[in-house]
Amino acid sequence: MIEYRIRDTSTMLKLFYVIFMNLHRAPYMIPRMRAEADHPQRYTEEQRYSLVQHAIYLMNKTGKINTVETGAENLPKQGGYMMYPNHQGKYDVLGIMYTHKSPCSFVMDKRKSHTILVREFCDLVQAKRLEKDNPRQGITSIFFSQRADTGLTIKIRYAISKQEVLRSL
Repeated sequence: MIEYRIRDTSTMLKLFYVIFMNLHRAPYMIPRMRAEADHPQRYTEEQRYSLVQHAIYLMNKTGKINTVETGAENLPKQGGYMMYPNHQGKYDVLGIMYTHKSPCSFVMDKRKSHTILVREFCDLVQAKRLEKDNPRQGITSIFFSQRADTGLTIKIRYAISKQEVLRSL
């Protein structure tokens, strides 16, 4: 198990503080993130992931957030694996991406993925967007993400409850 902890208390006030204190970076960072996401043929996966890690670093530095990574030695050296956050916090995915050395991606609610900055993060790492209110998509959605350099294939399944399946039929 890998554990990512924030040593500082994470509150809504801190989130607003980080956003406010980084507003001066937005005119530079957001267009740069958008440009790299719109032209994946010009930028490698590692370059785009590095930009995401840099943006997270700036937010951590501003918010005085210290992310501690433990258990990374338990990850397999070869082949693929999936990581799951222990709860649906606002920082879980960012904490994993900030401390994970090789590029990774995530699955997110489609409606929430189109807000400012979140959209750029999703597009840079080619995150998968799922419609929560569409059970048929949840049943049939198996995404294959294949990396050209390793031939690694990752299957991501979106599970739904039995009642939602019955209601959709």
